[in-house]
Amino acid sequence: MNKMTIKNTLVQPKDIPTIWSFAEKHLKKSVNRSYGRISLNDLFTECVMGQSHLWIFYRDDEYPDLIGCGITQINDYPSGLRMLNIDHLSGKNQELWTKDGLKKVESFAKDSGCDGIEALGRPGFWNWLKDDNWDKIAVAYQKKFVQ
Repeated sequence: MNKMTIKNTLVQPKDIPTIWSFAEKHLKKSVNRSYGRISLNDLFTECVMGQSHLWIFYRDDEYPDLIGCGITQINDYPSGLRMLNIDHLSGKNQELWTKDGLKKVESFAKDSGCDGIEALGRPGFWNWLKDDNWDKIAVAYQKKFVQ
């Protein structure tokens, strides 16, 4: 992949149906890692309804083909803490766009009155966060019962 400008954009809810077919092929990987917690249809509905936000990442010479996308959601906790949660992030060549994308997401979180950003992710995602004042506060585990 030659050096090109990577752009990132927050997709407005009214534009979700237009871009969704390009986003869902990346989001499918992340949804599969949710182990049944959410479906692609659920994500689509949440984004169209404005409950979640779709972020797209693309090379300026390849739009609308995406190299990645993410889903965020604002969580207002009973304590009054307001956090932007990164629910899904998936794509190819993440080393080219993740850090810049996170800067834009952080700006969005601040503009939205959030107190910070939180995320659960694969262990390798820490590589993009560790040098940017993030704290690793937990590791997620699950046990599914055989039915």
